[in-house]
Formats: sequence, C-alpha cells, structure tokens
Amino acid sequence: MILFKNIQLLIPGIILTASVAWVASSFYQLIGNVLPTMTISILIGIILGNIFKIPNIMQAGILFSLRNILRLAVILLGFRITFQEIIEIGLAGIVIDLLIVILTFFFAMWLSLKVFKLDRELAYLIAAGSSICGASAILATAPILKSQNHNNTIAVALVTIFGTMSMFSYPLLFQFGFLPGFDEISMGIFVGASIHEIGQVISAGFAVSTISGNTAILVKLARVMLLAPFLFILSFYIAKKSEFKLNKTEQIKFPWFVLFFIMISSINSFCQIPTNINGRLSEISMNLMLVSMAALGLETNLKKVFQVGAKPMYVGFLVTLFLFSIGFILTTVIY
Repeated sequence: MILFKNIQLLIPGIILTASVAWVASSFYQLIGNVLPTMTISILIGIILGNIFKIPNIMQAGILFSLRNILRLAVILLGFRITFQEIIEIGLAGIVIDLLIVILTFFFAMWLSLKVFKLDRELAYLIAAGSSICGASAILATAPILKSQNHNNTIAVALVTIFGTMSMFSYPLLFQFGFLPGFDEISMGIFVGASIHEIGQVISAGFAVSTISGNTAILVKLARVMLLAPFLFILSFYIAKKSEFKLNKTEQIKFPWFVLFFIMISSINSFCQIPTNINGRLSEISMNLMLVSMAALGLETNLKKVFQVGAKPMYVGFLVTLFLFSIGFILTTVIY
C-alpha cells in the first residue's frame, strides 16, 4: 500500500515531464534541425516553469524525472556504447578529467577566498559543483560541511546558470568553426570534461552528433566517478579545520548508476544483442533523456537565478571561463 501511494505521488509530475518531452519531439519534427530535441525540451520546461505556477502535487514526479529517470536513461545508454569506443578515448580522456577536476577545484577556491572574499563554506560548494558534476556534487558536499541552505541554493543556481550557458554555446562554437582542429570525438571529450551537469553534457554532446554525445557521456561519467574519492579526501581535510565540524552520521554515496552503465556497456560489447532490441532500448534511453531535460527546464527558477549576488556571479562566470579554457587547452594538447 505504501509503495502504491508513493507511485501515485509521482504520476502527475511524470505525466507533465513526459508531455513536455512529447511536445518537444513533435516541435523538432516540425522545424527540422534548427534546434536539438533536448534543447527544445529544456526551453519548453523553462518557459512553463517560469510563466505558470507548477502545482505542488507535481513536484515529486518532476524531481523523480530529473534524478531517477535521468540515471535510468544513462544506464540504458550503455546499449549505445561499446568498449571499442571507450578504448578510443583511452588514457587521454581520464588524464584530462583528473587535471580538470584538480585544477578547477583549486582555482575556484583561490578565486572565491582570495579575490572575492566569499564565505569559505560557499567557496567549497562552488568549487565542488564546478569541478566535478554540478548540483549532485554540491548536494553531496553539503552534508559534510553542514552548510546553510542559502549557500546550497546559491551554488546550485550558479552551476545551473553557467552550465546552461555552456550547454547552448559549445555546440554553436563547434558548428561555426570557433574550435579549430576539433573532430566529433575531441568535441565530446571537451564537452564531457568541462560542462557542469550530466544533463547539460548530454544535451550539448548530442547537439553536435551521436558520436560526440556518446563520447561526452563516457568522459563525464569518468568525472562523476571521481566524486566519491573527492568527498573522502574533503571530509578528512575539513575535519581538521576549526570552522567545520564533520558530520559523521552522513554516509558518502557512490554514484552506483555509473557501475550499472559500465555493466550494460560490457554486455553490449561482448554479447550479441539483436539489432532491433538494441535499437529499441537506445530509443527508450533517448526518450527518457527528453523527459529528464523537460524536468531540468521545469526546475530552473529564473527568479532565483537573477537574485544571486554579484560576487558569486563573477566567481561562477570566471570559473566557467576557466573550465572552457583549460578544457580546450588540455583536449588540444593531450588528445
């Protein structure tokens, strides 16, 4: 009974996100290749979420679409990717990920504390969200810091604002030739290594091409896997700091969906899956992505975006510019 009641709570929001995804898909067929389907889905979500008041009864389903359905979609994307493609990225992609996470974290901390004199708690949240995986990293770091809600909100708003800007601008820069020497694979590495959120990475990657999208996901998931060791190191470090009290009751959660993705990719690489079944599962994955992108748009509160103070906005912009620059340089030099 409890399970049935919980499912009932999710249905209204899921219907809304699925409807937005369907409208986005229909609109894409109407206008052709002007905008990627995922971008359309996000834009419709942003418009609806900021013009109309979304009923509270739909919130649970929207959040479920944004988190759980997105993870399921990523897992099923394993049917689109094989180990041969992973080998193509190779050690270069992993090295780029590691360097970007380390360099971005310390740059964001230095910029926040030394240049703009931000609160140390907010500095950690911005650095974690920018360097690893956006809001997920912020929400995973917050319990360790026992951070205040308004700092969590500011940090999430920043990665949403500037991650969304990156999501729209990267494909355009590639399309108009402003990224010299980049092919579809190197573009995928660049996107996966330097855009904040996994949803934003998926949208930007597939806006370039299927190859770029698949590559971007692989690189981003490798970056997401760095979250667990990052949190362990951070927890030990801040435990020694007088301004923080480590919350020992909070468990660091490993992103298990990444392991399921690897498992599905392994099955796809070594087992002979019928083409029609593989194609159908890939199609389901992309449709689930559209639903998640709709939820991302619906959860983007433009009022909160514009209420963020000037100093955090400067930090968010400069860190995003750093991500773009270091991502471009490392991809060009290493790959």
